[in-house]
Amino acid sequence: AIQGDGFFVVTAGNQTNFTRDGSFDLTTDGTLVSPSTGMKVLGWNAVSGVVDTAGPTQAIRIPIGEGVIGQVTTTLNLKGNLNRDATVPFGTTITSYDSTGGAHKITLTFTKTGPNTWTMATAPAQPGDLVSAPTSGTLTFDPVTGKLTGPIPPPTITVTPPPASGAAAFTMTLDPSAISQLASTNDVTSLSDGAPAGSLVSFSIGASGEWEPAAYFPAAV
Repeated sequence: AIQGDGFFVVTAGNQTNFTRDGSFDLTTDGTLVSPSTGMKVLGWNAVSGVVDTAGPTQAIRIPIGEGVIGQVTTTLNLKGNLNRDATVPFGTTITSYDSTGGAHKITLTFTKTGPNTWTMATAPAQPGDLVSAPTSGTLTFDPVTGKLTGPIPPPTITVTPPPASGAAAFTMTLDPSAISQLASTNDVTSLSDGAPAGSLVSFSIGASGEWEPAAYFPAAV
């Protein structure tokens, strides 16, 4: 009798087996198989990013080498520091992605307007783009800790790509919650949840058993 968790289900023809041997390989078409038996690993393939575990299982296929569509940026997290003693504006460039994976660079300019108060302005950093002003462009900081106190909620901006690109306008959140105001140099970086188009080159399997891309070659940006 089979007892406990942690079994993989593998199949070949009408035969179905259970195994705890997680050493798998990919066939030329990306099917996940046991290298010792050639049996296919069963599971649920995501459809439009959704995994339905109530549906029937099928052979898992991982499209190594195939094109991966771009992912539009919905949130861009900002982190770093704005110099408490700044007397001139500070600028940095961030990168967002449209629904086709096209990159859009945006210049952020931070200007200190008073004690513990800054404005954040946006401008396109490449020809043809339109970038709206932040819905709330004033940053405020606690005078003792230097931690951000506003705006709440985080501001959003809308990026409109050139019509010739075919990409739709998109709105994303600029989350400045990890920016501080300390007596240190200006340094603000960003992390986008969007991604350029490319091709999948490797993958990883998490503790829950779901596979996800680990690395891919992005298309030219």
